[in-house]
Amino acid sequence: MSLPTTNTLFAKDAFDTDFANVPRIVKRLVFENGLNLYGSEGLLLESFRFQQLLSDTQKKQALFNKTRLSKEGLACLLFDVLNQILRKLNFKYSYGQNHSVFSDGGASENMELSCMGCTGSFAGLLYNFGFEPGTMYAHVSNPTNNDALKVSMKQTLSPDAVKGFRGSNPDVAYNADAMAPTHDELSNGFKLQTLLSGGHAVKMVPRDPFLNHYTLFVDAGFAFPYFDPLIGARYKGGQGDAFNGYQRWHTGGFTYNHETVEVFKHTENDQLRLYSVPGGIDFATNPDFAKAKIKYLPEGLKIWILIDTDDWMQNTATTTRHRSGNAPAPALAAQVPRVNSVVQMGGHRTPAQVGGHRAAPARQSTVAHPPNITQLYGLA
Repeated sequence: MSLPTTNTLFAKDAFDTDFANVPRIVKRLVFENGLNLYGSEGLLLESFRFQQLLSDTQKKQALFNKTRLSKEGLACLLFDVLNQILRKLNFKYSYGQNHSVFSDGGASENMELSCMGCTGSFAGLLYNFGFEPGTMYAHVSNPTNNDALKVSMKQTLSPDAVKGFRGSNPDVAYNADAMAPTHDELSNGFKLQTLLSGGHAVKMVPRDPFLNHYTLFVDAGFAFPYFDPLIGARYKGGQGDAFNGYQRWHTGGFTYNHETVEVFKHTENDQLRLYSVPGGIDFATNPDFAKAKIKYLPEGLKIWILIDTDDWMQNTATTTRHRSGNAPAPALAAQVPRVNSVVQMGGHRTPAQVGGHRAAPARQSTVAHPPNITQLYGLA
């Protein structure tokens, strides 16, 4: 059980009632918004499902169009188009906003949208340009909303399994900095750093654990049929190409200052883990951590420390902190904005630094923990 997923066919009436019930919005955002259509405006006009909405000039342009694309090339072009629309609208992530950009009242400046909303928006855009409802599925991780499971982005992504976009080209390397439509989200995932002084610091990363995630699966024989508009990526085999699944690990948990530290671990790699941060631990000098506590703790959500394979080696770091992203990683770094956060976050100082005195030691754990976690919580 690495990452449970399912594909659910969108109901046909959803395209008329939820995703694209205002095709005039589609027409305006695509053709009257100053987008880069890569010389394919005539093709898009020809493909537009609602020809009666086109002007005479646009109908003539569609009639004389000579550009031809494969079905996957057209989907990639429209994926690029949606990304441009989201950027122009300066959209912000919000896990509770599931409406489509193309629904009535959906397209507005600084709009909020969830991964489900992004997925529905792309499905609606494809529908407007000739894709049939029977080929489009919601591809969902942790579909049962099992709270004993967490989903988090991998530390690195394989360029053979994850692609990006640029116009109609289906073979473009993924670059999160250039392709993710938003980068300013407050994450609740942190990486722990051991300082030369012996203390600890944290760095916020856009890999925070969450409950589940929505992407679009297009069943049309594509080489990369899974589209993730929230982060601007396309997957060969599904969300498992970019995300890990973690399961609650009861025997790995422990208490710290009378608070429970929850531990989730990857079921196929024991070294990949998530550790919750109790309220008594603080990294006061990190502004992202302070903001994360203010945002998430009142909502009853936790803060998490992400443990990767390299955390099992004793490492040190400077106090340099960045707004987001990890140090350069091999292969394709998974530095992307946050995804559907229905969960948590992490960061801290050593027990001796908390409140100017040594905090009570943690309850002894019977399992092995990485060195930085052992030091942070005073584990034997």
